[in-house]
Amino acid sequence: MAIGKLNKKSVATNVISVDTFLAKAEDNTPSIMEMDLSSLTLDDLASQYIEVDRQSHILKGRILLEARRRFPSNKEFGDWRSLNFSGRLPQQTANNLMSLARFFDEFNRPLGNIPVSAGYLISAPKYEDIAEQVYERVLALDKPSLIDVKKIIKEVNPIEQLDNEDFNDLDVIISHLKKLTKENLIALLIAKLSHKELSKLLT
Repeated sequence: MAIGKLNKKSVATNVISVDTFLAKAEDNTPSIMEMDLSSLTLDDLASQYIEVDRQSHILKGRILLEARRRFPSNKEFGDWRSLNFSGRLPQQTANNLMSLARFFDEFNRPLGNIPVSAGYLISAPKYEDIAEQVYERVLALDKPSLIDVKKIIKEVNPIEQLDNEDFNDLDVIISHLKKLTKENLIALLIAKLSHKELSKLLT
């Protein structure tokens, strides 16, 4: 499972993997998170804190996905969520966590050095058609930020910059299209076409 690689500068023996965490949790082992924090530098402590936080988001998403699979409907899943989390887990938050885990964990994509906030944006359902393309470009960056991800999304899916009311103004649409590069137009065409429609064009 690609939960996200831990910082290589950290002391490896002090880091417990998510799979190990789950395995020990099932055995009710009391020393699940034993770590010799005293051997870590301040930089290591900061890195570990960030990494544990990153992994916790995906782990929570995995837990919710598994719970959702056990219910025949979203309503029953929502009732279970409300009963167990007493309003601490709104539907949108649960959806975001599950989308994050589904995109990165179920498809074995490492989160790498991508910030969690950017991971949420990439995995958002509304970007499903372009998520893989955005992810590959973000992953190639040294230290990607949320701003970088938003910029890449606009490059891959430039028509999104139009307001809803703009779609009623043909002149505005044409003006935006004229500003696009050939690569932008191809990416936009592919993103908006279904596989069936694209197959027809290529035959």
